[in-house]
Amino acid sequence: MTMKKTTLILVLLCAAFLPARDLTLREAVELTLKENLGLRLDRLSLETGRFTLEGARGIFDPVLGVDLRTSTQESPSTWQLQGAEVFESENAGVNFSLGQVLPTGGRYSLNWNNGRTESNSSFYYLNPSYSAGFSLSLSHPLLQGFGTDITNRPILAARYSYNQSLSDFRRSLEIKVLEVETAYWNLYFAQEDLLVKQKDLELAQEFLKITQRKIEVGTEAPINVYSAQVGVAVREEAIISAEASLKNARDVMAKLLHLGQAQWDDPLVAVEAPDTDTVLPTEEEALATAYAKRAELVRLDWQKELQRLSLLAAKNAMLPGLDLSLTYGYSGVGGDYVVRDSQGNIIEVLPGGWNDAWGQVSGTDYPNWSAALVFSFPLGNRSASADKRSAEVGMELLSLQEVQIKEVILLEVRAALRAVETARKSLAAAQESRLLAEKNLEAERKRYDNGLSTNYQVLLVQKDLSDAATRLILAESNLRKAFASCQYTLGALLEFEGVEVEVPEYDTAGLKSPKFLQYGNYVGSP
Repeated sequence: MTMKKTTLILVLLCAAFLPARDLTLREAVELTLKENLGLRLDRLSLETGRFTLEGARGIFDPVLGVDLRTSTQESPSTWQLQGAEVFESENAGVNFSLGQVLPTGGRYSLNWNNGRTESNSSFYYLNPSYSAGFSLSLSHPLLQGFGTDITNRPILAARYSYNQSLSDFRRSLEIKVLEVETAYWNLYFAQEDLLVKQKDLELAQEFLKITQRKIEVGTEAPINVYSAQVGVAVREEAIISAEASLKNARDVMAKLLHLGQAQWDDPLVAVEAPDTDTVLPTEEEALATAYAKRAELVRLDWQKELQRLSLLAAKNAMLPGLDLSLTYGYSGVGGDYVVRDSQGNIIEVLPGGWNDAWGQVSGTDYPNWSAALVFSFPLGNRSASADKRSAEVGMELLSLQEVQIKEVILLEVRAALRAVETARKSLAAAQESRLLAEKNLEAERKRYDNGLSTNYQVLLVQKDLSDAATRLILAESNLRKAFASCQYTLGALLEFEGVEVEVPEYDTAGLKSPKFLQYGNYVGSP
């Protein structure tokens, strides 16, 4: 036995005793999507987008305010009515407020004010004095800045930006799934091709034994043993090359699966045969699917929604400013009532306090209100006009981009469908070629047995059968890869492989409002 044969046998024996790991295509896809670092980073980026969206909703969060303050003042009097040569006063207060932005663009505020003032002035008859007040204020734009769409713009923009990122994430998943599927069928081809070449080697070795027996009995010339030996050697070299290809295919799959380095030597076995009974959609069906699902168009749709928001805001900014302000509330005062004589001497102090002030408020004794309309309009308004025109041009650009993208998709879809059809025809031809190669080898062996052919010719025909078998396996793998590539082109590969995206799209159901409260009759995507 030569050193070359010994080495080959040892390699085959070592491979036979390594623990094999059976792998279906679905398992390969699931493991890859679960462990891929790039996809995990993309998912974390999506989580950041979700936080941004939730943060944008915070514009409607109520704001509670508490104002605590105290102060003292001491200064020489500058006029007689200050009531003391050195005027002294102490002031303290605690005020509460609750405000919130309204969906239509206004803002309301509830205010509860409380204060205490004490001074040495002889002219105060409530000293210390307490004040209390409760009021409701509303400020609201009536033209510029009015409408639920304008107010919700940050939320809508965050939502559309998030969904753009989600479409990018889905495309990343599709790219990775296509990569896994391509690697899987390359692995399948490599392992099946090795089996074909091993079978070819067995046939060549068997034929070498037949040739040697014929030489021993004198029915074959001794010189013919060399061609049979060459046939065996050539097939041994082919096996070595096929084994290297199989190891490379397994390494590619191990990398996609993110296996530990110690597991890279475990033989991965693609146990799933390619399904060649693929149903090819019509061109109209394929285009309809691609136009609905391709990430480029989905992303462009969200870009158009963002641009519509910009155009809506620009049109709103062209309007004059007309703001309404309303305030209604009650106030009250209380404290120690100081009674003085005509010379300013204290005769009596009637005790009082904050309860007196609050009693006047709760009793609605002293109502007060105010109303105001404020109008403004920048002459020329060139900034808003430029923004509006820029937004309109942006919409035109996106529309042209949509036409351009659809043209590219049309080209790619037609090419993908043609590739599947070509792969299917190639498979049919490969099946026919292998069948004919088997019959040809059978006929050539009969001619050889009858002395009408040479062992060299038999080895050539046998090699033709091996090549035909390899082409058949390759055609099966190529058809499956072509169909996966077609589904990728249609943007439907995730659904085809049963991959579900757990990150939901955010709707705006909670942002809907009657049309008379909207601005510009804007209708966003559902």
